[in-house]
Amino acid sequence: LLAELETGNSEEELLAALEEALAEHLIEPAPDSHDFRFAHALIRETLYDEMLGVRRARLHLRIGESLERRHGRDDPGAWPQLAYHFSEAGPAAAAKALDYARRAGEHAGRLLAFEESARLHGVALQLLQRHFAADLAQRCEVLLALGDARRWCATAEAASDCYLQAADLARQTGLVASFAQAAIGFSYSSTQAGRSGEPAVALLREAIALHGGNDAVQVELIARVCVACVYCDRAGEAIQAHRRAVALAREIGDARSLYLALAAIATAIYWPALLGERLAAAGEAWAIVEARDLRGQELLSLVAYYLCDLIHAGDVARLAPLRTQSLQLCEQWRAPYWLSVCRHIEVLVAINEGRFDAAEQWATLALRDGRGVAEDKAIGAYGMQMFCLRREQGRLQEALPMLRQFVRDTPDAQTWKPGLALIYAELDMREACEVEYAGLAWQQMAGAPSGAGRLTTAIFAAEVCVYLRDTGHAALLYDALRGYSGMNLLGDTSGPCFGSADRLLGSLATVMGQWDAAQRHFEAALAMDAATGWKVWLAHSRHRY
Repeated sequence: LLAELETGNSEEELLAALEEALAEHLIEPAPDSHDFRFAHALIRETLYDEMLGVRRARLHLRIGESLERRHGRDDPGAWPQLAYHFSEAGPAAAAKALDYARRAGEHAGRLLAFEESARLHGVALQLLQRHFAADLAQRCEVLLALGDARRWCATAEAASDCYLQAADLARQTGLVASFAQAAIGFSYSSTQAGRSGEPAVALLREAIALHGGNDAVQVELIARVCVACVYCDRAGEAIQAHRRAVALAREIGDARSLYLALAAIATAIYWPALLGERLAAAGEAWAIVEARDLRGQELLSLVAYYLCDLIHAGDVARLAPLRTQSLQLCEQWRAPYWLSVCRHIEVLVAINEGRFDAAEQWATLALRDGRGVAEDKAIGAYGMQMFCLRREQGRLQEALPMLRQFVRDTPDAQTWKPGLALIYAELDMREACEVEYAGLAWQQMAGAPSGAGRLTTAIFAAEVCVYLRDTGHAALLYDALRGYSGMNLLGDTSGPCFGSADRLLGSLATVMGQWDAAQRHFEAALAMDAATGWKVWLAHSRHRY
């Protein structure tokens, strides 16, 4: 390749020049090949930057053309290099650069190399903005592909931006199919980011009105409305959308559409009254997956919610194989976000079973890999898991200084204020416990909790209420948690998990002096904890009873 570029010199002269550079340690042989590389990136950068810009562009063009002659236009292995060299060759090669960048990005996505796919689609987007600003339709397509790649890389916020830009361009240009794709993609990324579903609901309903027709796209749009409504606590609308999507999917007879419609309701894990319906839907959806060998982002999201509901139901026989399958699928599909969720489940199950060393190992692994996805969420999940683990180990004293500082420095740390009160209760620091407990946002605890934060707050507050024998708030907390009777308490995929809800309800009933109710709850807790075989919670239930 160098010989083709150095047409003014013979091959012998080129080899002599390489030997001279090698002797001066400017370059070095690449292992197991006849190639060379620069000894340090600074050498390459210095030489490159000192070159006249026009000369650089001409060399990039000649290199690109030479690679094209060697590999042809249809060698996927050469596409990233061709995209790079033609993109640096200036306007004359911009069309070629754009074509190769898009092809290389799509190929990388098919190989599950999602970071590379995102990088190459980013190159394509820059080329469009620089050289083809008027081509709004193609920019919309590239933004959709970039959003998909970023979503797989678990950069959900960046993916959402891409989808919103794509939706705006599709709206301007009348691209109905692209608008539907943007609305669906945005709903996935905003769910992954844990955002309110309100913007997604609006975008999806606009897409449904534009799309019309009863087909697979319409089913997916309606199913995503169900999920978005879950994420803004619109229970009635979510259930209605779920049932409408399922009915339409059965009507058109499309397996993937039925899977998506069934899986949508699985996200409603904070509505205990729907546990039976969710488990039935998730079970049927999973059967479709196994029969049709479905794969993809949608499958992995079902796995996460299905695992949570199997914990809620205490169905350890189904939970064990699904945990193994889910870890394998997440690793196979290189899905870092969902892999971290599955590892969080492993932490909680290990704590439930009393395997504390294994729980700590899983938590450390989830933290290490989760930091590459979303550092703040990974650290928050690790903190919750260490709280749960240290509590069972009798080591909460170690966590107290850090949690005190965190609550003091974080104004919106409402979930951890009752957590701090609970540490004080566990350490029998009654006065400090009463101070934190009195400062809780009691007006927000009325009614059934509708999300991870409110549920965790209610669980922690109920534990402290029992310690303080607070008859004034016991009824309010009992009412908030009574819907979970017959279920295990799970705040979120990263915890806390508290075993049978009936143990906590029985304890609150004792505070209220409702002894018959307390006995019924404790008997139910003992039955569930014995059935799951989760020794930690069986011990707690026996002790409380």
